[in-house]
Amino acid sequence: MPLGRAILPSTSSSESHLLPPFGSEEKQNQPRDEYEKSTGRGADEPLSDYISRMAGIYTLYLAILQTPLASIASAIPSPQTPEQLVRLIPPILRFPASWTWLAFALRDPLPALAPTAQLVTVWIEIVGAEAIRLYSAPQVGKVFDVIMREGLGGGKLKGDSEATRQRLKLLLEGWRENVKPHPAREWT
Repeated sequence: MPLGRAILPSTSSSESHLLPPFGSEEKQNQPRDEYEKSTGRGADEPLSDYISRMAGIYTLYLAILQTPLASIASAIPSPQTPEQLVRLIPPILRFPASWTWLAFALRDPLPALAPTAQLVTVWIEIVGAEAIRLYSAPQVGKVFDVIMREGLGGGKLKGDSEATRQRLKLLLEGWRENVKPHPAREWT
């Protein structure tokens, strides 16, 4: 088993319960610090530091997901066919996992969690252009419209502050006006 296959998903999900997008619900009579630990947040960690740390982990994860499989073929010691590459790279480390994450993150109860608005912003910044390239501007635009209308307009995406919500709103407005204002990132 390749090292990254076992380590990255388990480390990421132990640091951030939202990488696989599942909210950790507080149980009745559960001590607050035990609940915070279940979310990956330190007992004395300020919310802003927690969200920044989660956004950093998520940025790395999305950077991996948006990397086409064909571009890593030359880094593998022995030549691999496309079928072998698909077996070598687990589904959680392929681009469709980012689309799945966004779909789950926009379902209740996750939009109400403080980090979600920031993580949706990171999603748009890192993989938005690749999503448009793969799934088309009209399809991705529908999701962005729902985020604007129901998430921000309807108040479902709470965020940790109004500044986070406004940043997401400005980013979505930029995408709407320019279709793809940010070119896909080039990792050369």
